[in-house]
Amino acid sequence: MTAARAGRAFRMLLALVCASACTDAKPVQDVQPWPELDALFRQDTRWLGGDGAYSCDLGHNRVLWLFGDSLIARDASGNRDTAYFIRNSAAIQTGYDPARAFLAFSWGQTDGHPGSFIAERGDRWFWPGACVRAGAGLLIFGQWLRQTSPGQWGFTSVDSASLFIANPDADPGDWQPSDTAAPSFGSDPIFGTAAGLTADQLFVYGNRGASHDYVLARYSRAAAAIGDLTHPDYRTSGSWCTPGSSGSCTPSSIFSDGAPESSVHLDANRQIWLMFQTEGFGATTLAYRTASAPEGPWSAPISFYRPPASFDENAFVYAGKAHPEIAGGGLAVSYVPSRFSDDPRPSPADFYFPHFVRVSL
Repeated sequence: MTAARAGRAFRMLLALVCASACTDAKPVQDVQPWPELDALFRQDTRWLGGDGAYSCDLGHNRVLWLFGDSLIARDASGNRDTAYFIRNSAAIQTGYDPARAFLAFSWGQTDGHPGSFIAERGDRWFWPGACVRAGAGLLIFGQWLRQTSPGQWGFTSVDSASLFIANPDADPGDWQPSDTAAPSFGSDPIFGTAAGLTADQLFVYGNRGASHDYVLARYSRAAAAIGDLTHPDYRTSGSWCTPGSSGSCTPSSIFSDGAPESSVHLDANRQIWLMFQTEGFGATTLAYRTASAPEGPWSAPISFYRPPASFDENAFVYAGKAHPEIAGGGLAVSYVPSRFSDDPRPSPADFYFPHFVRVSL
């Protein structure tokens, strides 16, 4: 083979490798604040912020938002210092474009005052994770937790949670969440960190331990549509297995050093899977991972934006995730600014609300 032909062959081989492994390695092109979307969450004089900010498309021009720890003012004065601290809340966004949308927040009642939207069970409370509408019903994932010692970090996860709403087109006040029959691993791993949907399958991500190793389960979309999570497949050692079949079948890590919260979705235009998260702890950055399939292999996280609050002293910025159901140009990505404190109520007025950036791909 001549040197010229060898050179051409090498270039062709390199092109083929990049076509399969390098395409879309860095899809984020530009990032800008999205103040119109921020403002949508500041219009209720009683809902004064909440963390988490998971979302999913309910269809019919409606988006469900789920929040963890939330602040509810005692009255329309919006006084944060005296607000009630509840463990979760929800909102329905009507309209996909934030410039023309509105939000209606929901929470429960406990002893005549605001309480958690999904009520406590004894000494356990619910923190929501991903939500998915796969058909007529709605699945809400999350975890049950318990306080074990005083202070901000004095809690522990008890179990994964998966709840089914049979009537998601109704007002959230009329929802009656029921537990799904799903395999439980206790608190390790916690499933429901993120979820991705295809035409025929639901993929549910979980994380394990302090290193947040990610694991993955999949279900048929038809089963998910009726809240039947009794027959998962688990990703293990580069293949899928079904519990009860020959040999052991437990989920194994698909990557390490993940985030406690994230989002996963298929970018249909680019045919690439995207996972958004915060990277680091405390003064974090927004980051994303890419994959050609829900099971990966997933890239390492690529940081693309440092929120202004991450430059503050004692910064605690977390809960990064994308919201592909939001219209208006670009991909909506959120984070929650806070600071290390046992009580979020005296924090600055713009803390503890979801903040948004518009990402161009």
